[in-house]
Amino acid sequence: MAHHLWLISYDIACDRARARIERQLLGWGERVNYSVFECYMNPDQLARLRGTLQQHLDPDADSLRIYPICGDCECHIAWQGQGRSPNDPDLIVI
Repeated sequence: MAHHLWLISYDIACDRARARIERQLLGWGERVNYSVFECYMNPDQLARLRGTLQQHLDPDADSLRIYPICGDCECHIAWQGQGRSPNDPDLIVI
C-alpha cells in the first residue's frame, strides 16, 4: 500500500490528553509546528492512528484535523524560516 502525506493539526484543552496525542504523533511523523505534524502513512496506518487519537479526544472541547496532501500538491509545499521539505520514508533519491 502506498504511503501518502497527511497534515495533522490539533487543539486539545486538557494538558494530559494533549501530551498523549503528541506522543502518538511523534511516533508517526515529524512535528512542523507546535500542534502540527506531517505524517507519511498508508490508509490502514491512518485508520489505526485515528482510532488511537480518538480515545484521547473530548468531542465537546477538542479539535483534531487531518488533511491529505496529494503528490502534485506535495511538490509545491513552501516554507520560510526553520523547517525542511517533507521526507517520504519510502522514497530514495540516487
